Amino acid sequence: MEFNNIVPGMTYEREYIVEESDTASHFGNDKVPVFASPKLLSWIEGTAIGTVAPFLPDGWETVGTTFDFKHLAATPVGMKVRVVTELTEVNGKLLTFAVKAYDEVDKICEGTHGRAIIDLKKFLSRVNEKGKKKKLRIKTKRHKNVRRNPLLTFAVTAVLQSERRHGYVSHFGIAPATGRIPFGRGHRQRAFHHPCGSVERH
Repeated sequence: MEFNNIVPGMTYEREYIVEESDTASHFGNDKVPVFASPKLLSWIEGTAIGTVAPFLPDGWETVGTTFDFKHLAATPVGMKVRVVTELTEVNGKLLTFAVKAYDEVDKICEGTHGRAIIDLKKFLSRVNEKGKKKKLRIKTKRHKNVRRNPLLTFAVTAVLQSERRHGYVSHFGIAPATGRIPFGRGHRQRAFHHPCGSVERH
């Protein structure tokens, strides 16, 4: 697939207004209510997408690969921000953009941003396969946990042997979700600690 309509020199710009939800207070910096760098990054990405999206064939999109920019000045809530991107390099499916941003007073950002052109259907298929592998690993881990249950069996056996030595046996059931083993009533309370949880006896 060739992308002949996507060439260096293409530019695009968007204008935004900084809202309270765009401030650093919502990105972990609670005491600094100014325009947040993570939000600036998202606006840069959105503007870069807009630069080339109208020229991509159906079924093709771009995804971010690199971000290298300086956030030069703070911007208060309510001020307009203008983001400008220019496509400076095309290397096959890899795109490089020059990035600048301005509020109503200062130049607040400059840098570069990289994106890659992707076949959306194939891309999502690979991501979905990755998700299935994640589920498989979780399932395998659970199976491994089941194989560790002999530790719990050993713990129960140790308690029963102790009771036999003291001349009495309790009736109990095991709660699988907690690993706790409630014993019959009227006995002294004891606890046996082991890697699978606590074994208690009353």
